[in-house]
Amino acid sequence: MELEETLKTIQVNKILNIESCDEFKRSGIANNKLYLINKNKTDRCILKVYYKDERKRLEREYNGYEFFTLLNSNLTPKPIYRNDDGYFAIYSFIEGSTKNPSEITKKEALQVAGFIIYLHTYSQKSHEMGLKFMPAIASCFSTQESINKINMKVKKFLNDANLDKYEKTKEFKRKYNIDQLFKDLISSSLSGLDNKLIQIKLSADKQSLTPVDLNFDNILYHDSKAYFLDFEDFGWDDPVNIFGFFLHHDKTVGFSFENKRTLISYYLDKMKPDINFKLRLKSILTLGGVLWLSTYLLAMTEEKIKVRKFTDVNFDIESYLDLRIQKFESKFDELNNRNENLASLVI
Repeated sequence: MELEETLKTIQVNKILNIESCDEFKRSGIANNKLYLINKNKTDRCILKVYYKDERKRLEREYNGYEFFTLLNSNLTPKPIYRNDDGYFAIYSFIEGSTKNPSEITKKEALQVAGFIIYLHTYSQKSHEMGLKFMPAIASCFSTQESINKINMKVKKFLNDANLDKYEKTKEFKRKYNIDQLFKDLISSSLSGLDNKLIQIKLSADKQSLTPVDLNFDNILYHDSKAYFLDFEDFGWDDPVNIFGFFLHHDKTVGFSFENKRTLISYYLDKMKPDINFKLRLKSILTLGGVLWLSTYLLAMTEEKIKVRKFTDVNFDIESYLDLRIQKFESKFDELNNRNENLASLVI
């Protein structure tokens, strides 16, 4: 649905009065289109037009924000209106700005920990509220599922014939023995982990809701408060996975080891999880880096490139592939050199 038609739908349905509507740029937005709607000089909201595919981005995000709103939380935007036919939604506008991970203070690290604790404390309450959520995008309810997810992404990359059209990806494939590289990384990540624990699937009563894409591009700071955005992948997952995703995210580079220690220590102190949780957490704090490596491979496939073209009319495939390769090599060097032993933070 074109913007003009979308705005007409909003006006006809008398959702709100629109004084003006302008494209809104925010770091980290790659799959959808954002617009800032001015209802008047002081009242604003966000119009989000979603890329439509099997991931159900609109449904996940709107329902996730609705859950937080029903809990009377002020941690996220509030949902105002959704249109499934036009595949767009309107949310409250949150004032604030992102921060470079290197600038994050101890207090702000604790705010991230507090958000994760809030999620893990209230997730199961959603059943009492009569709410139903899908498994999160890329959810893994056992360590074996995480391994399977990595192998799936690697396979998609290796089997994508479109990548042979680009000299950059052909050279990348020649440089790395991708298949063996991942076998070695997975093996070293699982060192010392009992095979039985690798296979055990987490029961539903121990699962938690997660936005998945927790990173510093999706956290706004304003008046000493933190607000959490981007719930397009929202759903059920093993609660340890959010740590692996967040701490290995390229938008977390620069977040100090001491702040990582603060975050994990605070969580463990407040939640007091059992030994199996801690063992899974140790594992994902290493395996999470390998998951990210496989994600950078998947990002180079044709199915992901199509999504990026939706939001960027000036999409440059060469620059895009260059950046993904750079991110892969940076993360690979980090894992290879073991600059930080995140698993050591779990005590």
